[in-house]
Amino acid sequence: MPADHAKAVDVLYGVLSIAGAAGFAALGLFGRPVREALPKSIQRRGRAGMRTLRGLHSGHIGDYIAWWTAGASVFGAVCLLALR
Repeated sequence: MPADHAKAVDVLYGVLSIAGAAGFAALGLFGRPVREALPKSIQRRGRAGMRTLRGLHSGHIGDYIAWWTAGASVFGAVCLLALR
């Protein structure tokens, strides 16, 4: 019985995943120069979004538990829908 071979779409998906992971890692390491190179209007929107996000998550232990629970629920719902 012949082994299954990876299709071109599978290889493309893997390459794009690796490129995305490397891009996020680079943004984490070298984010400040990238942010400073953006136009001021985009910088203002980004800062406003971060203020909103920080307002939702104050660092209190209850916030960690609430966001973890919400994430686990969404992940469970996606898995449930995928298994239908």
